[in-house]
Amino acid sequence: MRSTTRIAFFFNHVAAHQVYHGAPLAFQLSLMAPHLRVVIISASLAIEETVHRIARLYPGHRVSFARAHVPWLVRVVTSAMRPVKLAEKDAIRWFSRRLFRKFDVVVVPEANSLKLRGFPELSNLKLVYTHHGAGDRSIGFDERHKEFDLILCPGSKIRDRLAGELGIPVNRLAVTGYPKFDVVDQLDVGQQFFKDDKPVVLYNPHFSNRESSWRQFGMQVLEFFADQDEYNLIFAPHVLLYARGLRHGARSLRRFFGHPRLHVDTGSTASFDMTYTRAADIYLGDVSSQVYEFVRCERPCIFIDAGASEDPANRVHQRMGEVIGSLQDLPEALASAADKHQRIYCSVQRELLRSTFDEADVPATERGARAIIEWLEDA
Repeated sequence: MRSTTRIAFFFNHVAAHQVYHGAPLAFQLSLMAPHLRVVIISASLAIEETVHRIARLYPGHRVSFARAHVPWLVRVVTSAMRPVKLAEKDAIRWFSRRLFRKFDVVVVPEANSLKLRGFPELSNLKLVYTHHGAGDRSIGFDERHKEFDLILCPGSKIRDRLAGELGIPVNRLAVTGYPKFDVVDQLDVGQQFFKDDKPVVLYNPHFSNRESSWRQFGMQVLEFFADQDEYNLIFAPHVLLYARGLRHGARSLRRFFGHPRLHVDTGSTASFDMTYTRAADIYLGDVSSQVYEFVRCERPCIFIDAGASEDPANRVHQRMGEVIGSLQDLPEALASAADKHQRIYCSVQRELLRSTFDEADVPATERGARAIIEWLEDA
């Protein structure tokens, strides 16, 4: 490597939901290792804004900032394709490939960035993976992960699956905790969404057509809550469900806007900075990893089973609450949620939380930065 190691943190997506999993590490790394040159490369204005929101929590940081360049016409065309295909990500990689020649290491929160190595001039690029959640879906443990030089794991659960299922050597797997918690614990995300104190349910469907409850049950869920008066509902799906609406079956929600018991958010910052997972009393979902962020403060969960996966390893999170297969079961599941949580699921949540997030006295950002520094020293 060069005498001054150059490290890029690359955020390449149409939304900013992955930034919380990597940007805190960049700022902390620049503070702990000022001899390194650390640059954050953003693919969009939304990502840049989130990066700078986090930057304010790290005074004195030495991070530089860059914007991935794409010709305006290409950006217009790929933006128009977004509802069905994320062509923007491929275009950004292509038009930014020369930029990455300046770096020795690129740190990313998603596996698609492994495609950078497909460019001949970047074939020797070192890649570090931070994850962007701590869920159980099989996509988080596919063969691509073998290609990373270092993987930062939020807890032993993910480390053990990557080692056991993929055979990744443990010296390339570092358990460092969950940097997102370090950030949101310092942000003021408390907010009152309803005028009364009725229990608040968060419906948080994933975007995956194969695994999500949305296509089969989503509108029924919204109509159920609109027609009752015992609960308030926050509808905050994964940001990609509506960002790629045609692909994932997004439907018009106009008739629910302004409803006194429904708060609808299809993709603002609040949908991924834990504003809603902190505000809700009951979680209603399917396969989203946000459920683990929700149960950091143990509360009732209900899962709608869309019947996609037969592998229990991909459904571990559904041990944390009642699983229903029909909307006819939802009223009873809601009514009994608090009691069943105390009797059955609270202890399960504690158990899974311990293996999912390795929390320690040393913040996750410091542990992650230290893991990168030590890996560089051994390289």
